Amino acid sequence: MDETHSTAGNRAGPTRALADSASVLKRNVRELWRASVDILMPPSCALCGGPDPQTTAPSSIGNRVVPAALVAADFCPGCDLALFGALPGGVVLCGRCGMPRPSSDPSLDLPCRACQSTRYDFDHVYALGIYHDALREAVIAAKRSKHAELAVALGRRIGQQCLPATTAGHLDCVVGTPSHWFRRWKRGGLSGVERITRAVAQSIDRPYRPLLRTVRLTRKQGMLSDEERKENVRGAFAIHANLFSRPSPKITGLRILLVDDVLTTGSTASEAARVLKDAGAASVWLAVVARAVRST
Repeated sequence: MDETHSTAGNRAGPTRALADSASVLKRNVRELWRASVDILMPPSCALCGGPDPQTTAPSSIGNRVVPAALVAADFCPGCDLALFGALPGGVVLCGRCGMPRPSSDPSLDLPCRACQSTRYDFDHVYALGIYHDALREAVIAAKRSKHAELAVALGRRIGQQCLPATTAGHLDCVVGTPSHWFRRWKRGGLSGVERITRAVAQSIDRPYRPLLRTVRLTRKQGMLSDEERKENVRGAFAIHANLFSRPSPKITGLRILLVDDVLTTGSTASEAARVLKDAGAASVWLAVVARAVRST
């Protein structure tokens, strides 16, 4: 028995080493390619197209450093400020629902007043900012295939914000909120959310997994009341079935990062999170580009 385990361990060692070497080689080739492209075609701002996009310092995931090329800010200083500098001083976004709240609140780890009476099926929210002005225009533009680079840049920025959760081991994979095939066709291919999601997955070095699918074409949420939004997405999502038409057992126990572009009432994200948890997901954290805040 001991000899068998020893032999298996000896075989696993070289296999794991080869896999690690292949991963390092792939990463180095990708970095070399991006560096070559930057020399031939200097990077420009993903929003205005101007020069001088800022670059952040390298970040780390676990015990390895993520190259700066993978966490480039992609935006010039002016656009960076316009997109992500809208929150006034002394204000943060609630980690439960994404709504603004005072940073001086002594109970920041608890639900804020805006979400104390609301039940969400997702466990945590990351939002880059408020759905307003430049960030609103960027979200709308990123939906179109001709602005694919902007969608990728927004996804990379979300990934930077989610790095601490990745480093702490809270996230196993990244899943996008699915779009109906008819809407993807009308927009010319991949949806903006799918591009954003893939960029998030790459930037935090977690697998992108298209676990969700739509089962029917829903009405546009922006045209509906709060109650109509909930009913509109109820039962609209399902898990991609395997060959035996059953949910994949590989979902069980997963800690999932669910990605969408905008969080308004939370109906869509909550329904998607519910489906994932019903299939066995251990937790679902939500990451969005922007949090919509209604004027009172």
